[in-house]
Amino acid sequence: LQFFLWFMKGQIMKEIIELNKKGFEEINVVAICQDLIRMNSINPPGDEMALARYCGNFLSRLGFEIKLLQHSEKRASVLAHLKGSGQVPGVMVCGHLDTVPVGAISWKHAPLGGEIADGKIWGRGASDMKGGIAAILASGHELVKSDFVPRGDLWVGLTAGEETDFLGALEISKHREVLPL
Repeated sequence: LQFFLWFMKGQIMKEIIELNKKGFEEINVVAICQDLIRMNSINPPGDEMALARYCGNFLSRLGFEIKLLQHSEKRASVLAHLKGSGQVPGVMVCGHLDTVPVGAISWKHAPLGGEIADGKIWGRGASDMKGGIAAILASGHELVKSDFVPRGDLWVGLTAGEETDFLGALEISKHREVLPL
């Protein structure tokens, strides 16, 4: 939840802090991160579809409205929406689904393994950006399961192609009628 607090402003932040003090049903953000790391989304060539479906299904089960923005057979982005009370403008949190290639240097831990060692999660995308996406998903879970209704709409944008061509961000920008801009 602390990840979300960085993005929030004013009264909505204060309300979330109060909810955080009360505690929520636990969710295993580490296991989510491991799931994400184990899905190959290396770009190029770009293969974010399985990851987009995982994240979209996760948020859909929480009650978010989901748009799977399919760019090609193997490429997609997610635009998710959780309706707020409308008292303040909405907010969007974003992350990218793709990772850079593994490279030629040998890895101490499997790049798509999501292994936990030395108190860390190891794998391609653990810090950029699959760890952040896991935090977004876990935060969404905690907000919904706490029955918290945000004062403004909450949007989640998870994009394909950040490492090369910003394919997903460009597509999401075409959906201006639904964004809090």
